[in-house]
Amino acid sequence: MDLNIREAQLEDIDWIVDLNQANVPAVGSLTREDYVDLEPKCHAVLLAEDETGERLGFVVLMVRGRDYASANYQWFEKTLDNFLYVDRIAVAEKGRGKGVGLALYSEALDMAEAQGAEKLAAEVNIKPMNEISLNFHKKLGFEEIGELNHPDQGKTVVMLVRSTLNPEK
Repeated sequence: MDLNIREAQLEDIDWIVDLNQANVPAVGSLTREDYVDLEPKCHAVLLAEDETGERLGFVVLMVRGRDYASANYQWFEKTLDNFLYVDRIAVAEKGRGKGVGLALYSEALDMAEAQGAEKLAAEVNIKPMNEISLNFHKKLGFEEIGELNHPDQGKTVVMLVRSTLNPEK
């Protein structure tokens, strides 16, 4: 499948929010208002489209030093010096198993390298367990560097990093 990766536009907001909500609890809940508040803080919001222009997935990326209240992001801020953070990624049912997540992560790694970030950082739920995502990240070379418990949300996440200095993607 040929994929095009592009920056999200205003007309993509409702689609992004709907896809995000379809993927809760693998990603945190997000309202339209939340997204409108979040987007200006982002380094990039990227969409993957197929050759017909159908949207198949998105990724939200943050750099260090943003005013972002996410406990996960703040954990990475305290732990790492130089990183690009995957705040959330979601793939539509139609795009699963077709390289959409890989294409979005490849673009994220390219962006991290271009800005001189040493690490690409992400987290994955381990309570409730998101085994598919955890295995995906491990196959991409991510390593566990900690855990963060969110008792108010009934979840625990594993904190993951991948070196951007590795020439193999």
